[in-house]
Amino acid sequence: MSRLTQHFQPPLYWQQFEDLTEGIFRYTFDCPKPQKIGRPGQSQDGVDVFGLHRNEKIGIQCKRMDELDENNHPYPGGIITKKFLREAIKEAESFSPQLDIWILATTAKRDGKIQSYARILDDESRKNGGFGIQLWFWDDCITDLNRHHDLQRWYYDQVIHVRTTDDQDSLILEMLSEAFSRAAFRSPLYQESPTEFVQALKDTQCAINTGQLKDRETRRVIRQAVGGRNAVVDPEIRDLLRLADEQLQKLREAFQENMGGRILQSGWMLVIDPSLLPELEQFRKDAIGAVNKAVQKLNLPPI
Repeated sequence: MSRLTQHFQPPLYWQQFEDLTEGIFRYTFDCPKPQKIGRPGQSQDGVDVFGLHRNEKIGIQCKRMDELDENNHPYPGGIITKKFLREAIKEAESFSPQLDIWILATTAKRDGKIQSYARILDDESRKNGGFGIQLWFWDDCITDLNRHHDLQRWYYDQVIHVRTTDDQDSLILEMLSEAFSRAAFRSPLYQESPTEFVQALKDTQCAINTGQLKDRETRRVIRQAVGGRNAVVDPEIRDLLRLADEQLQKLREAFQENMGGRILQSGWMLVIDPSLLPELEQFRKDAIGAVNKAVQKLNLPPI
């Protein structure tokens, strides 16, 4: 049986990403004491973390990339441009001692075009007696976190400050509380738009099963929590979230099967067969009830 791959949201702060990169350095290069270089405001010559591996001098520059969403809120990700990469490499050439390998570690998503360009620069640099060039994208960080369970525990304990299994379960339940706070679970069913209602149910099921909560308008992941219900440690909470997912699936199927028949659109309202409405409401109520039992188990506010 294949092992479950967990997904991780990039750290919110550049200091956290630098700490994580230092941790990955230790595991990747079997280097017990990599060094952080300088402090904020000091020139670091293109290197944030430095260490040795088999007598090779390795420097890593950490870049937590941001882009802004339509509300001008930071969205982890961003892109690495050719210009940015050239300038970062040029800066690292001034680092002392001279590096054997330079790595750009970034929260940006893996990009085949910039990887191809980096290979060209790597070849040119080595031919001219310079250092080798590598890129670590956030996808690679996720792979390392899944590969090294000690690193994963350290990341949550020391970087994100998740110290107990209850803390991990709480992060997942807090994300789900946000997912269930939407209109699809608060407004009367007859006020729903069929398309938006079904999409809201799909998004909530995705949040339960993957830990990824998407923005309704942009479809971007706005909150993420370590693999959803499959990563929950408490078996009772895990069962309650499974039950919530099952009730949402029943609600989706019943709603879609009856749309155009026992459910009709009338202006901005739905006309729902009175004999069907209690069934739909019960599915929704049972899903909310299951999540509320889960959050109350950890003394979190109910939905």
